[in-house]
Amino acid sequence: MSRMFRAVREDWNKGSDVFVDPDVFTALLDGIADAVNCAIWTREYGDVTSVGFLDGAAVLDYIEQTLSPDVARELLAEAEEDVAPDDLSDLIALVSNMQALAPVWRSSIGEGGELVFYVD
Repeated sequence: MSRMFRAVREDWNKGSDVFVDPDVFTALLDGIADAVNCAIWTREYGDVTSVGFLDGAAVLDYIEQTLSPDVARELLAEAEEDVAPDDLSDLIALVSNMQALAPVWRSSIGEGGELVFYVD
């Protein structure tokens, strides 16, 4: 049986404070994936959670064109887990930052169209 290994290059893009509990944030990302009918995966690496989307362009289009604090609250209300931000102003700040950074994050879409976020 043959096995391979390789070096991996990761380019870190601009980040943002999350403002909300990481569980709230990952539930929001799950809701966005559902809204655009996009496959999503999550992996835990100690204190870091990796959240990946198969169709990064669709996710960023949604963030730029559709996501608002009201839409984010609706997505969180539909989440399987009982999650909600402690303060609505935190959710407003998060959505605002996501919308501002979405154009920059387009450069992080992989060759296969995937987009991965690290949440720590």
